[in-house]
Amino acid sequence: MGIASNRGVRGLGLALVVGLGLSTALAEAAECGPALSDSGEPAVRSLEADFLTKRRPETLLLLAQAAKAAGRGLDAVNLLRVHEALRHRPVPALAAAAQRLAIDTPSTASELLIFGGEAMTEAIVRVDGRVLGLLPRSSEQQLQLLVPPGSHCLSLQKESERSDIPIDLGSGRPWEVRFRDSGIVTVQPTPRLALLLSGLSLPRTQVAELRRIVASAAFPELSLRTDNEAVTIPGAELTPFLMPDPCQDHSYAKTQYVLRVTVTPPTGSQRALQLEVLHTATGTPTAESREPCGRCEGVELLDQLKRLLPALLQQARQRDHGCLAVRTQPGGAEVRVSPVVESFIGPPSVPLALGETPTNGWLRRALLSGPYEVTLYRPGYQPIKRRVELGEGHTPLEATLAPTIAPPRISNSVDLNPHSAVPEPPKVPLYKQWWLWQAVAVATSITVAGVVSAVTVNR
Repeated sequence: MGIASNRGVRGLGLALVVGLGLSTALAEAAECGPALSDSGEPAVRSLEADFLTKRRPETLLLLAQAAKAAGRGLDAVNLLRVHEALRHRPVPALAAAAQRLAIDTPSTASELLIFGGEAMTEAIVRVDGRVLGLLPRSSEQQLQLLVPPGSHCLSLQKESERSDIPIDLGSGRPWEVRFRDSGIVTVQPTPRLALLLSGLSLPRTQVAELRRIVASAAFPELSLRTDNEAVTIPGAELTPFLMPDPCQDHSYAKTQYVLRVTVTPPTGSQRALQLEVLHTATGTPTAESREPCGRCEGVELLDQLKRLLPALLQQARQRDHGCLAVRTQPGGAEVRVSPVVESFIGPPSVPLALGETPTNGWLRRALLSGPYEVTLYRPGYQPIKRRVELGEGHTPLEATLAPTIAPPRISNSVDLNPHSAVPEPPKVPLYKQWWLWQAVAVATSITVAGVVSAVTVNR
């Protein structure tokens, strides 16, 4: 992923930002750069300059104290937490860091998660011109900040390169900023969860309690939908939640996960509670659980869900999705994928048909991350099998199909037409004719007999 330099980044920043609820204030926040770089206090400017050149963790602690004295409590909390991370200490939670500094954080503050990707590791992070931290060394980790709601300028600087991103954060909502390898920067709320109930009926008070249980288990926000009737067509109820085009970098859906809670009809006297967490990019489960339950209602059901949901939701968040992009020459090849299961226990997975490659261009389909075996098949061509490791973003696969060499056809048909010409038998060479060698044998016998008779008479 390339990082836009400071030249021209003002105009580019707005085009690279994708999110939900970006208001007209975004245009005001787009004025990022030198105008906001002056923090106002000479002592603070000196400390920031020292950190830019020497990267000493102690400097961040001094900046945190200065921010607290200036009444910028959230900045002080952020700087303290980054200071602890650079000292290789356990990073305190936001609430713990605020308590340590004796700062009351407003409930309207927004949590901002910044994922820098490979190219932005260890980049200096500024918000509205003030240094607030440093991105981690690992591209898989993120920097967590607490930012007031409203329009801000997020700046990342690494060596001589700088990228300025205008953001507009909603009140009290978690947001993510992701720098992708394609050069696209996305700004959007953190993944949301929809709750889908099927085959059970709960009073309004218990639905509210269920919502609190799910929210406390893993997800900060819920988009609640209830469906108390049994599902007759599998997956049909997921249609409103599925992403329309998950393989586009600018795609965004209000809901990224669906928690489907299903109580199956009794088999004899036994009922079962089935839990599925489905990713709306793929429509397939990222985690699932099934176990028997008694009446499957009321307090008993809520207690069972409270026990099962934390591990299930945590497992679901650990697996993201990616996009498999396939191109073949020629096009028209059917693409099938099968998840690679390392264990030999259990039946093999059923291949999933993704469609056919176009004549020109790529076939793109969203799948859960992980290893897959991809089979390319087109009549008249030799099939191709490849193994790919699907991760975040696009995983390309290109292949050239080789024609199948057909064996010569042998006709077993008989021509029953009496008027058709009878083919002439093949001619046999003279030296292969039987009568020639029989005549030679007779002549040889006569000659030998004559010679023997003449010799006898002469004696």
